[in-house]
Amino acid sequence: MALSNTCRSYHSILCHRLAHFETDECGVPGFFPNGSKVLLLEGEQGKICLSSIEEGVMRRTGLHYPKPKAVSSTQSTELGTTCTLDERCLTRESCRNRDLKFHMDAARFANAVVESNWDPSRMIAESGVDILCFGSTKNDALVGDAVFFFDRDLVYEFEYR
Repeated sequence: MALSNTCRSYHSILCHRLAHFETDECGVPGFFPNGSKVLLLEGEQGKICLSSIEEGVMRRTGLHYPKPKAVSSTQSTELGTTCTLDERCLTRESCRNRDLKFHMDAARFANAVVESNWDPSRMIAESGVDILCFGSTKNDALVGDAVFFFDRDLVYEFEYR
């Protein structure tokens, strides 16, 4: 196999320092995305502060640091707070301005729907997420998870993960 087929650029995933992705998924965030590094962001009540996205992207830009590629946000957060649709849209815009993908970790998604009294499809569609990971066990199912890709380009070789 040619070196060009095996050599990959290492990326990082930005998330709140208390995000489900960081606190409750053991080594999975680094394992499944091929060795990605999780970079932690700040914000009140488990919500990402928009200025911390900018800081996370600009923290280091040299060759010896992974390139930020995505922002992961949990709905609802580990602290039980939910992000409003306006907050989600602002996060999406911040991601678009920095060429980052927007991922929603839907841990306790049903709780967020009840808390916010939103239509679930509207919550997802209008927030503009690129990927939604729906952990069924965290939403009262016996087993199984689902990953929804709203950006079809991201599906490439996903089955190998």
